[in-house]
Amino acid sequence: MLLKRLGSRLEQSTYSWFLPSWSKSILTYIVASALFLLLAVVGFAVCFGIVHYRDYMWLKAENAYLHQKETELDKLQLTLRSIGKDEDAIRNFLGLEGSSLVEGNLGKGGNSFSHPIPITYPDPTNNEIPSSIQQHSGSTLDEAQALQGRMTELVEIIREKREFIDGIPSILPVDAEKYWFSSRFGWRLSPFADNKEFHGGLDISGRKGTRIIAPAKGRIIEKGYDPLQGHYLRIDHGWGCVSTFAHLLSTVVTSQQEVERGELIAFMGSTGRSTGPHLHYQIEVNGKVVDPFNYIMNAKDNPPLDFALQMLAIPQKPRTRN
Repeated sequence: MLLKRLGSRLEQSTYSWFLPSWSKSILTYIVASALFLLLAVVGFAVCFGIVHYRDYMWLKAENAYLHQKETELDKLQLTLRSIGKDEDAIRNFLGLEGSSLVEGNLGKGGNSFSHPIPITYPDPTNNEIPSSIQQHSGSTLDEAQALQGRMTELVEIIREKREFIDGIPSILPVDAEKYWFSSRFGWRLSPFADNKEFHGGLDISGRKGTRIIAPAKGRIIEKGYDPLQGHYLRIDHGWGCVSTFAHLLSTVVTSQQEVERGELIAFMGSTGRSTGPHLHYQIEVNGKVVDPFNYIMNAKDNPPLDFALQMLAIPQKPRTRN
């Protein structure tokens, strides 16, 4: 016990010899200050990291959202362009004048997003959509509204011209999935002689007995047999448009009978001067032969215009037959 007290006094006297009593308070203050500063720095770093990570995740989500909107606008632009092309085709088909959306509002030289909108890091306190997105969005909305107006106008024109449209031979007269165009309209090498001849129609080959249907509403004005054409019939569609069907196996209509688009009128054959089962399909407008292929909207070699076909299906009042 005595030895411990002596050792303690000796130790105290030793420290007192090296450090005065007033220096102990200063050392304690310095150590405490250093620890406080270290804790403050660590705490600030942690808080800064949390805030920065939160902003980073917000910016990441925001950029993903903007990219999604850009993609949606891009797809909408392509859809508008596709519909604009269909509008062009329908107007040409009906002989209507007027600039199309493809040449007008939708612009030229490709998609408006050929130069992608740059993905940037916006201010987290700013909730406004970037001006680049707003600009493209506003432009697309204007195009959509213009398209809606033009298509509404087009539908009204189609309704007014329904009687005329019903008489346009716009569908393939062969009711079969397997067929092919064996001879097109225009000059060709004659299949019966070694010389060129003008072919005033479209030859559609298929199986013997294939169903032949009316390509448009009309009236049977002639049917019979000819050494060259074989069994044939002719339909008057009105407005100077007449269609001819030759080399038929047989017919199922009578003279002066009225027919509707898609109605069965005959069967494919090889009668008359023919090399095999096929249909010679001919269209005359005001007495002049024209290329029938340009009128067919649902041929496999001539991609169908779904929108135009829908327009052709608009209900109408039945026409009074004479």
